[in-house]
Amino acid sequence: MKILLIGASAAMIAGAATAQTPETVNDLRCMVSYAFVVGTSKDQTAITGPALGMFYYQGRIDGREPSLPISSIFTKLALSMTAEEVENELPRCNALVREKAIQMQVIGKEMQGEAKS
Repeated sequence: MKILLIGASAAMIAGAATAQTPETVNDLRCMVSYAFVVGTSKDQTAITGPALGMFYYQGRIDGREPSLPISSIFTKLALSMTAEEVENELPRCNALVREKAIQMQVIGKEMQGEAKS
C-alpha cells in the first residue's frame, strides 16, 4: 500500500510539473494535427503551410510556457490523437493561422505605403 501511495504521489508531482493551460493544450493539439498532415502528405509542395503552422503554435506555447517539455508532451499527444480528432482540430487551427497571415499582409501593405512616402 505504501508503494502504491508513493507511486501515485510521484505521478501527481510529475503531472503538476507538466500541467498545461487549456490554451496550451489546444495549441499542442494544433501542432500534432499539422505534424500529421506534414507526415502523411504525398504532395511535398502541400506541406509548407502546415509546417509553418507547427512553428506558429510552437512559438505560442514557448511564449506562454517556456519551460514546458514540449517534446515529451507532443509525443504522448501524437500517439493518443486519432485521425478523426486531427480532422476536427484543423479548421480551428487554420482559422487562427489564417487570421495572423491576414494581419501580416496588412502590415506588409502598410510598410509598402510608408516606403513610398
